[in-house]
Amino acid sequence: MIDFDAIIFDFDGVLIESEFEGNRHLAELLTTLGYPTSVA
Repeated sequence: MIDFDAIIFDFDGVLIESEFEGNRHLAELLTTLGYPTSVA
């Protein structure tokens, strides 16, 4: 078993802003499935 000294939790936008990337990937998936979408 691995012993951790610390675990970092990131609420979106505190350390890394990942919302745009997530939306971009979702738009690509929906477009691939036949529901054309773009990131707004």
